[in-house]
Amino acid sequence: MYNTNIPTLSLTNKVIIIVSGVCLILQSILSLTGAGIGLQTYFGLSYNGILGGHLYQLLLYPFFQSDLIGFIFNALILWMMGSEFEQQWGRPFYAAMLGFSTLLAALVYLGVVALFFANDALARQIPMMGLTGLSSAILVIYSVLYGERILSFMLLFPMKAKYFCWILLGMELYIGIFSRHARSSWGHLGAMLGGFLFIMFAPKLRVLMNRHGFGGGGRGGGRTLSNRGSSTKESHLRLVKPQADEERLSDDNTPKYWQ
Repeated sequence: MYNTNIPTLSLTNKVIIIVSGVCLILQSILSLTGAGIGLQTYFGLSYNGILGGHLYQLLLYPFFQSDLIGFIFNALILWMMGSEFEQQWGRPFYAAMLGFSTLLAALVYLGVVALFFANDALARQIPMMGLTGLSSAILVIYSVLYGERILSFMLLFPMKAKYFCWILLGMELYIGIFSRHARSSWGHLGAMLGGFLFIMFAPKLRVLMNRHGFGGGGRGGGRTLSNRGSSTKESHLRLVKPQADEERLSDDNTPKYWQ
């Protein structure tokens, strides 16, 4: 069954999309004017940039896109899938997932450059940027929680979410191995790993956030943190998969969930 429910664009994703769109337009204007100022050079994540002390690149690189088509595709994933997660989990928990995936993608990218391309001057300068890492992490999480939902691959072919994710993973791995100038694909793989690890350890993280007063439950029937700021009662969250009989009786709108 197709998932036809379109969630409302959540606040976090709205901010990310607007900021990225503004940066893309500004970069395009600067390119047309021939001013010689490249925002991607300063804010994209590069090996030389980090060695030069520009640590802000570790968090800001996703906001700077290199092409319009990639921006639109990634923005749609943030809207259609990421907004659903934010509504169900709450803003602090969703933001923690985005931050963790962003940092892990950056570390993997920098590690690959340091280990295999340290003597390549071009590799040390070319930045990794864009929302592809975040959208890849969201797709991995979506395939874990909603693997049986049907997505449209390339907007044409119906496919289960879990298979869609495996195809994306294979494409990134192939590009990373066989394309000499596709080192950013290793960063995207790092973001996928970050999304997977995050969702696997999510119950413990929720308890920790709850203890420190970073509750903020989701909307729309999503699971929430119990009693924000409460330290006397510890919640025990686990990933629940419906039993086979229940899966046959339920539709795709009742996938795995947190409780």
